[in-house]
Amino acid sequence: MHDTIQNEPSLLECVDTVKNGLGDNDTDQAMDNARSAVAMERVRRFFGCSEEKAKILSLAIMEGFESNAVNPEGIRQALKLPLGGLKRIESFLRSLSRIGLMKPKNRGRSSLTQGYEATPNLLEAVFHETRSLLKTKAIEHAADLIQKMFQLVEYYKALRWHHAELFDEMKSLHRKHRKMPFVSWMMGLHLSDPERCCLYYVMYKRLQGEVDIDLNDVDKAILPHPRERFNFHRDVIAGTLPMVTSGLITVETHLGGRLIELNLGPSAESKLPEFELRIRSENAREASMLERVSHKNIHRKQLLFDTVLSGQVDSMFRLLAPERLPQVQEKLVSQGMNAGILAIFHGVPGSGKTETVLQLAAETGRDIYRVNIAGIRNKYVGESEKGVRSIFEQYRKLSMGNSPMPILLFNEADAILGKRIAVNNSVDQMNNSMQNILLEEMEGFQGIFIATTNLAVHLDDAFERRFTYKLRFTKAGDDVKKTLWTRYFPTLTEAEAIGLSQELDLSPAQIENLKKRWEIHQILFEDGRMDPTSLKALAEQEFLKPKEVKPTIGFRQR
Repeated sequence: MHDTIQNEPSLLECVDTVKNGLGDNDTDQAMDNARSAVAMERVRRFFGCSEEKAKILSLAIMEGFESNAVNPEGIRQALKLPLGGLKRIESFLRSLSRIGLMKPKNRGRSSLTQGYEATPNLLEAVFHETRSLLKTKAIEHAADLIQKMFQLVEYYKALRWHHAELFDEMKSLHRKHRKMPFVSWMMGLHLSDPERCCLYYVMYKRLQGEVDIDLNDVDKAILPHPRERFNFHRDVIAGTLPMVTSGLITVETHLGGRLIELNLGPSAESKLPEFELRIRSENAREASMLERVSHKNIHRKQLLFDTVLSGQVDSMFRLLAPERLPQVQEKLVSQGMNAGILAIFHGVPGSGKTETVLQLAAETGRDIYRVNIAGIRNKYVGESEKGVRSIFEQYRKLSMGNSPMPILLFNEADAILGKRIAVNNSVDQMNNSMQNILLEEMEGFQGIFIATTNLAVHLDDAFERRFTYKLRFTKAGDDVKKTLWTRYFPTLTEAEAIGLSQELDLSPAQIENLKKRWEIHQILFEDGRMDPTSLKALAEQEFLKPKEVKPTIGFRQR
């Protein structure tokens, strides 16, 4: 902030004085006033500009504090300039827009009535008297250049000016930064100007973590004329443009070609690390939908099941062994079958479904990517469906960079695997659309997909057919529970373990939880030997609801 002598007006007061002076009938006489002269000099020195530009800036700044826009014709009239001054005013406003001090607003029918509004940077610079806020960010990195190119596209889209000016500015930036390796790569692609603009736009959006970029969002800036836009759309859909054939951009069409969505292709994404470019958290929303569980962080446990389930689980361990799965998948492909391994673990809560997935991952050295199904849902139309596709796209990319292949886990998948229903509202439509996309992705899935659910009875038939393995997790029998009691509480006798197994209807997960609570209890109270009576007392606290007592048949006693 500038140091000011006592009683010296602030910069903002000077700007206001200059702006107010524009309304005087005799401007020259008003500016001869000592106070006005000091204010003008202060504003002119701060911005390093002429008096005319200081007046334009003062008017735009004071209107900006009121959230109002200015336009070239309005400024000309305020400054009482002849018509010849319009071109100078328009050029100055556009130059301020390019460096981020003004932004286009309130589109006019012509450039003379095009509105401009002061940006927060300009207002903050004046309010705090800080010149550093007026400086534009230097382009030193590929990310800076990509952001600048994106801003240019957005700028011209707002103004609806001819795309030739946009292309010229982009070429100028390339010439200015031709020594950057990223620019050398871009120029070596030999793309047309519209394609290069399109690639920059999609690349910026992708680096921000977005996927499925609507072509309409960019082509109105790069091709404002309908005929050119139609031809570009046609070539994009046909896949004949170099940006598509070379794998820089991938294209998906929906709604009979009315919606064209673009994504960064593999040949472009593979170059990002070379230029130290990183996709933001693979999208904050994607990060909330897909959680990585490293196999190195999984605590190893011995699984214990009844005979039938134990054999099925053992088969899964054999199948997912790193040395075995590639052989199986190769054989499946040679037979014309899908190489994906899709399994559903269903059954009562606490029976070991999720734990089995964790132990599979730990034993076979595979990471887990766990889907947060609640995180997929989005209030905006079409976004939930995009979320489902995004999960599988991310998994495919992660599979290419991970060996052995990771596991995609839909834990507690009841909400998305349930039966499709009649559409009565937009929520029903969204749920059915999500399920249809999930079915489609599962049909061609090439990795390891495991879903867990407590309510297999509600499973849609179409999903059931797509699962290669269906493992049913039932309540543990007395023999299994007896083994678990003795494993977790070694001081129990065999008779005591059998008694607890028969008396307490606890699942394996509940018995393990009881062990944890017992250890905490011992640390806190150190109150002696473990015995069945103490364990029963703790076990009663395992149930959130009191056990219901069935009424006896007969007359109610009064």
